[in-house]
Amino acid sequence: MKIKRYTEFVNESTRSEVIAPDNKSAKELISKYAPWYMDMINREDKRIYRGLMRNDSYLLVDPSKTERKSRGDVDADWQTPLYYSNIMEESESWKKYSDIPRSRSIFCANDMLSTHLYGEAMGGETYVVIPIKENTEFIMAPTSDIYSSFYSFKYNFSMSMSDFLSEIRDTFDIKFSYNSLAELRNALDSASKSNLDSFVDNINDIGGGGVLTKEEIVKHGSFTNWFETLFRPDENGFKRVKYNENIDFKIHVEPIDSTYLNHELWTTGKCLLVREDLMP
Repeated sequence: MKIKRYTEFVNESTRSEVIAPDNKSAKELISKYAPWYMDMINREDKRIYRGLMRNDSYLLVDPSKTERKSRGDVDADWQTPLYYSNIMEESESWKKYSDIPRSRSIFCANDMLSTHLYGEAMGGETYVVIPIKENTEFIMAPTSDIYSSFYSFKYNFSMSMSDFLSEIRDTFDIKFSYNSLAELRNALDSASKSNLDSFVDNINDIGGGGVLTKEEIVKHGSFTNWFETLFRPDENGFKRVKYNENIDFKIHVEPIDSTYLNHELWTTGKCLLVREDLMP
């Protein structure tokens, strides 16, 4: 069965080092590689997890060593276009988070169930992610899936982000992904000049709300200027956090007055990964 989502693909061999346990326990290895974590080793409520299609017991991962790539056929209708990645990597509103780029990060979640799809469901394992350094900085999304972390799509257009981005691709007949935000802007602003009315009609028909108007888009000066406002990190509840025993897994998104407790997180910091079933 094909899964309708963007799934990260990295060559784990280029950024992961398998640790030979030498008959040492998880507790002993954590004490060696991340001694600061020993004070919170039993705090399951503070753990973050990652699912991987591999079965090694322990891994050292340096995510900054390799770049994430999309997995799958970029021409497939079921794949979500990657326009949000360009915006999150390069737009002005994301500039203060640019030192922790998604393309050079390891991804995890504080909800173990949300990592199941990427590990155990695929014959792999669930790992506990332990930053080597205390207070390693992460970007924390408001929900455990990036696709549901931008409220505008659900609350303003009554549709998922995946469907919205697919509608952009199909209406404007543009590519699945672009190498830069500048390339995406050129493609969108050119195509939207002739197809903007159709796009507005399609969004309102699919969402059923009739809430989007051409005037709302035009007043921003260009299609991409308006498009990028939907991904503003602060407005959507994204936060920069330091991972330690006092981390607070709570985000309140003001525009929709909603509080979330389960999140996707990412960091460029080096981490120790311990298979979950081996944790003390």
